[in-house]
Amino acid sequence: MSEPTVRYAIFCSDVERKGDSFSILGVIDGIKKIAKWEYKGQQPPKEFPAITIPIKLLICLENIDSGKHKIWMVAIQPSGEREQSSPLVEFLVKPDTEMQRVLVNSELNVVENGPYTFRIILDGDPLKEIKLPIEIHHIIVK
Repeated sequence: MSEPTVRYAIFCSDVERKGDSFSILGVIDGIKKIAKWEYKGQQPPKEFPAITIPIKLLICLENIDSGKHKIWMVAIQPSGEREQSSPLVEFLVKPDTEMQRVLVNSELNVVENGPYTFRIILDGDPLKEIKLPIEIHHIIVK
């Protein structure tokens, strides 16, 4: 069999699963959030703390051998400075499977705005990189 490939990878709000079928709820092509900070009588910090955002990525794999596999994603900041790994997802591919769908759930600590790169790793080997633009607007409430 040839090397495994990513047929598609979709950021989404959630996924409903019925047997081998998946229904994608809320496709996400970018994230914008407002973070409100309250500093009564204090000077706000020069850098705001990280904002944690839940991330769900539905990945469809092709040309994957049957047996046990591990998949995860690594998020890389727009500056390339910091990487965060998602929890490892273990799954079993049955013989004669044409496509295997896997949902990777993670939380991303956003510290800067811009396109985050998500590297999909299968059994220790990088498969594909995809980008997701993320913007956090900080509002100071006095």
